[in-house]
Amino acid sequence: MGALSACAEPIRRDMSRLLIVCAALAALAGGAALLAGPLAAATWAQEPPHVGGNAVVSGTDGDGLVLRSSPGLTQTAQSTLAEGTRVQVLEGPLSADGHQWYRVSSAVGTGWASARYLVAPVERVALTAASSAERPGRALQMRVLAYNVPASAAPRTSTGTTPRWGTVAVDPGVIPLGSRLLIEGFEGTVFVAEDTGSAVHGNVVDVWFDDPAAARGFGTQTRAVTILGP
Repeated sequence: MGALSACAEPIRRDMSRLLIVCAALAALAGGAALLAGPLAAATWAQEPPHVGGNAVVSGTDGDGLVLRSSPGLTQTAQSTLAEGTRVQVLEGPLSADGHQWYRVSSAVGTGWASARYLVAPVERVALTAASSAERPGRALQMRVLAYNVPASAAPRTSTGTTPRWGTVAVDPGVIPLGSRLLIEGFEGTVFVAEDTGSAVHGNVVDVWFDDPAAARGFGTQTRAVTILGP
């Protein structure tokens, strides 16, 4: 029995070491799982839409994004926007039914959309690169106004283009036509000076809004305007 006991002692020590190793591996696995949770969540994190900026419909698996009459999943469906549709963000967010809702404007009209399916447009990445490459651009404090002409009037800019979100009217003596601009508060959009106007003189920029109500509500504001160049 003494000999057997002597033989069993190394086995017990090896088993103890094995149990310690297993416990350590389990703890590491648990820690990895805890770390994986936030990382997985971060994969889905996205920058929220900016009121006055643009967004793109994404993540609908081809079903499209329903625009509703008011915030909420049970509110009346007004239209459906296809994946990749570009919209202008008018107001929000408001919380309802576990979603954040923004009122957006598109070619088919306005309505409330869930922020889960609105992402920043691709040009935001291009904008970051452009702004860093063209940092010497002039930044001016300017009066920024909003304008809109009814679609029934078939509006055209002074350069012959159809106005849309991203079109601005300028005084060509201050900002040459064709210039690209960044306007404080409208991050994610590169504006183009395509229009002029009888009331646009000096340090004034008139921003086209697709939604007449949003244009009226914007009023006149003083913002930094950076001229990137043509």
